[in-house]
Amino acid sequence: MKLTITTLVIVEEGQVQDVYHSLEDNQEKAYQKIIDMIEDEYGDEENNTHFKSIQDIEDYFEIVHIEIQELTSIGFKTAILK
Repeated sequence: MKLTITTLVIVEEGQVQDVYHSLEDNQEKAYQKIIDMIEDEYGDEENNTHFKSIQDIEDYFEIVHIEIQELTSIGFKTAILK
């Protein structure tokens, strides 16, 4: 058994602004889930601010860090994939 956790961290002015997680095994679905969460929270129709890709998020925020971890049931070792 394995569990894949995709985490995106947003840093603004030296402070962690938000942390988003997805447990999707499919990486494209994991990214899309995170993009949708950020669009729901930061998207603004009035200012025409929208997030359709990870690149949009990286372009908008000061620092964006993405990490993918894979946990396996064999002693629950962690492998950081990206």
